[in-house]
Amino acid sequence: MEFSAPLLQSIERLQYQATPGEFAVQAGLPLATVERDLQQLAIAVGGHLQVATTGEIVYKYPSNFRTILYNKSVWLQVKKYTDLIWKVAFYIIRMSFGLALLASLSIVVLTILIFTIATMFSDNDGGGIDFGDWGSSGGGSSSSWGGTWWYFDWGGSSTPADSVDPATKEKKQLNFLGAVFSFLFGEANPNANIEELRWRSIGQVIRKNQGAITAEQVAPYLEEATPQSEDHILPVLVRFNGVPEVSEIGDIVYRFPDTQTIAQQRKFKHLPPYLQEKSRRFSGATPEQVGLICALGALNFAGIFFIGALLKGAAAFGFLAIVGSVYSLLAVYAIGFVTIPAVRLLWLKWTNNQISKRNEKRRQRLTWLHSPDAERKLGFAQQFQVQRTLSEADMVYNTEEDLLEQEIRDAKYLPDED
Repeated sequence: MEFSAPLLQSIERLQYQATPGEFAVQAGLPLATVERDLQQLAIAVGGHLQVATTGEIVYKYPSNFRTILYNKSVWLQVKKYTDLIWKVAFYIIRMSFGLALLASLSIVVLTILIFTIATMFSDNDGGGIDFGDWGSSGGGSSSSWGGTWWYFDWGGSSTPADSVDPATKEKKQLNFLGAVFSFLFGEANPNANIEELRWRSIGQVIRKNQGAITAEQVAPYLEEATPQSEDHILPVLVRFNGVPEVSEIGDIVYRFPDTQTIAQQRKFKHLPPYLQEKSRRFSGATPEQVGLICALGALNFAGIFFIGALLKGAAAFGFLAIVGSVYSLLAVYAIGFVTIPAVRLLWLKWTNNQISKRNEKRRQRLTWLHSPDAERKLGFAQQFQVQRTLSEADMVYNTEEDLLEQEIRDAKYLPDED
């Protein structure tokens, strides 16, 4: 059985021992799913449990549970090697686009050079190709390409460490080939785990408020919410097994009993006041690398179509025949190299505009907390904010088995009453 990464991370963050409610809000996962997976994981890694007199269950896992799980799971072992193979394959793919650019530029330079040499040795009135002004332009292009290669030598290598201010260097700079791929296709979506972050943040709101909250407190972390309705909290209630509590004047707050009993006191990390998505970057390459790649791409684009015009009037032989046979492929690459980043730039502009709108929409919901109704409900919620820490004296059952083989039910392990 494969277990979700947020659940495994929550076990480590909670120091391998907690109640199902604690694990659920820490991981941001549905409580019902967490309870089932905790049982399965305890069976797989030899976890232990304790049952309190009030029926609460505390799961305890060995600190090396990941190693135990890996050794017992053939799937995880296979996945390790498939992930490694994919990592190597993807690295080769990333490098191939930069290599393709260099190969295309090399073909452009060699082709123009061959045509230039052929023009120099042809008779003025013979069958050779008379380039006229094109010939001088070709010679100038060869010289400019030499300058281009010099710039590549400078931009393709990493900047010396002693020339970089460590305080301003955030991360390792991409090499030239990696920068080409990043220029074309960008980097991974920084908001890929936004749903995980959303529910972990809501879980932290519940924990910090000792299991009793108002609908206004979670609105800044959700997409759909209006001040006229509290429907947006329904998924939160379902996910973490919450129940409503109604005051005499009709105010509603929401209590999450499964989160109000904890295995031990814990410190809380900083909680952002609202869910904030990150803007997507055009590329992970530095501005200098982007400028160099743009220049090389433009030169390649112009060079490919220049030699296309030359090939129309030239006899196909030797190297020129080879260039002619792959010219269509070179042209497609040159066009794609220009159009893909341009289209992606427009798409990113629209995407980041939408991200900004969503962030601002969630930020504005913070003002809901300062309304008279919200403040009154916050006061009402305080009477339900309780937190009980279990101690060894509360436990009536403590398994010492290496494997937990029995089905766990809340009331199974309570002592029989006379």
